[in-house]
Amino acid sequence: RLVSNALRPQSIFLVSQSQSEEQVVRSVPLMSSRHDISPATPAKVVCFVLPSDRGHFNYTIHVARTLSQRGYDIEYFAPASAAAYAPDFASFTALTDPEDDRFDRYTRLCCSLWSHGDTADEANAHFEKHHNSSVAEEFAKEGGLQGLSGLQGIREKLIGMKERVLRPDVALVVYDAAHMYKWMGKHCKLRGVPTLALYPSPYYLHRPDEEGEWDPDNLEGHEPKYPVVRKDTEAVPHPALYTLFPPLVAGCSIPSGRRLVGPVFPPGDVVPPGQEEAMVRSGLRKWMRSAESPIVYVSFGSMIKSGSGAAFDAAQRLIGALTKGDWR
Repeated sequence: RLVSNALRPQSIFLVSQSQSEEQVVRSVPLMSSRHDISPATPAKVVCFVLPSDRGHFNYTIHVARTLSQRGYDIEYFAPASAAAYAPDFASFTALTDPEDDRFDRYTRLCCSLWSHGDTADEANAHFEKHHNSSVAEEFAKEGGLQGLSGLQGIREKLIGMKERVLRPDVALVVYDAAHMYKWMGKHCKLRGVPTLALYPSPYYLHRPDEEGEWDPDNLEGHEPKYPVVRKDTEAVPHPALYTLFPPLVAGCSIPSGRRLVGPVFPPGDVVPPGQEEAMVRSGLRKWMRSAESPIVYVSFGSMIKSGSGAAFDAAQRLIGALTKGDWR
């Protein structure tokens, strides 16, 4: 399990735990030497810049909670829909309008398109063939492809986020390197802000030539002049971690400067109170304890909730096949 601990002043340690051992896999120094601030200025804020997809957002809460317990102030930046499940111990800045659901609709559409075929090449071919027409249909009221303009957030909100991470109290910026806001890592690196990149997907380890960035389309033109906040930007650390089950990337080469640390779970093997209550209230726990036969748990991800598409059809067939065995 990966947990993040501020174990001593000016450092964050990322700790990977197995059943009987604890291994410190990376130390990220939180440097405070800047052109424009006194060395005594405390850097006690950790900013998380994430998409609203639950699979990219929810697991980071365990890391953020540990940092909060260690005395760091936590700030989340994400599309507005993530406000419903953002942690109450952190501040939340919505990058989109509350009624703007285009980010979630578009990511769900892309996942559905990529779910076709038996190989990545087949999935990519299907995506290329049907992307524009699917976008035109899904976003017909917004003008089709033109309706995706400003998808990542309101221009002023994005600029405000870029300015926020450069303030003296920011110790670290944690961002998702496998999704749209990856460009924030480059923004921070150029200006001397320590970052931690998280990769919750194995895709680019298998297809490294496809890794890229998705710069927002509404920041073209004049922007404020963003200062360089540390004297020696080359000395500022920017590690990257793959939070993946190791067998998923067997045979893959881990790029220099990145580490494979395993999936993130709540520390101490404790089920979060909200999930515990939901298991009892829904009757799931009673059902689990009603027989001794083994239980097969399959998670299809939040994008399956659209109720249609190839992924949904595959899930239906899989569930039907599982009910024919000696398991539940």
